[in-house]
Amino acid sequence: MAMLKDGGGGGSTPSVTSNVSVDPGEIRAFAKFLDEMHEELTKVETAVKTSKNVPKEAFGAYDASPAAARKHETTLDRELDNLHTLVTRMGELTTGTTHVSKVYTDLEELNSSNGDAVTLHLKSSQQSDN
Repeated sequence: MAMLKDGGGGGSTPSVTSNVSVDPGEIRAFAKFLDEMHEELTKVETAVKTSKNVPKEAFGAYDASPAAARKHETTLDRELDNLHTLVTRMGELTTGTTHVSKVYTDLEELNSSNGDAVTLHLKSSQQSDN
């Protein structure tokens, strides 16, 4: 049985290319978006923490009220833990993306200044040849 590359489920790994372009401005814009999402998630976390203050009487006076209150508290605690982890990770993503943007901006400036220095050197070298 032969392995097929197309449509037959055979294994072929596409070649890796290094044709990648990076726009520091786009990375900066993405970091700003992540920061806005971090702020929104922080607001959600605060609102959920506030909802934790629901009085036990809100579950009514029937026999299952205490069990419902415990279930609510357990579920809410788990949700808050997960939400806190999400808010923390979003903050880390924002910080990391901002850092990457700065690194690319610095690299772009360095390349530009090096390019200017090379051009200046070439011009002075051509003038000395004449």
